[in-house]
Amino acid sequence: MPDTFAHCLVGVVAGRCINGNWKLYLLAVVLSTLPDLDGLIPLHRSLLHSLLFLIPFSLAVFLVLKRRKYPIKTASLLACLPLLHCLMDLFTGGIPVKLFYPISNTGYQFAYIIDTFVEALFSISPYVYYLEATRVDLILLIIIFVMVVLSSATKSHKKHNSPNA
Repeated sequence: MPDTFAHCLVGVVAGRCINGNWKLYLLAVVLSTLPDLDGLIPLHRSLLHSLLFLIPFSLAVFLVLKRRKYPIKTASLLACLPLLHCLMDLFTGGIPVKLFYPISNTGYQFAYIIDTFVEALFSISPYVYYLEATRVDLILLIIIFVMVVLSSATKSHKKHNSPNA
């Protein structure tokens, strides 16, 4: 399961992808770690990890940022950070995530999907690693890679479509 550092790192990379100032970096880190506030109560990975909370919350973040004249890319990426947190928790092990709390107490955990791939990598490697750590690192790498590629693609698209190009 990812630790606070992994979730913070996603926020830092998001801040970099939007070329943010220190306030945007801080906001990105807060939004990427926010769902773990429910770790302070016995219902960890339930209330603040529930899509019934995260989707309206993310939409509200997006709307507030748009009202404050943030670019769509910035508002979209920042609004998605709590959802990315939940996605990381779903695929990296640990306590199952209650995606539909309080309507359902069913917890979901899809780490086994990643484990199949990681174990295949281990079978061709001369080194032995910890499965859980490798799983978390792989998911973190994928999320960061996607954010950077999307950010670069957006910048490249703007560059090619600008009147000065």
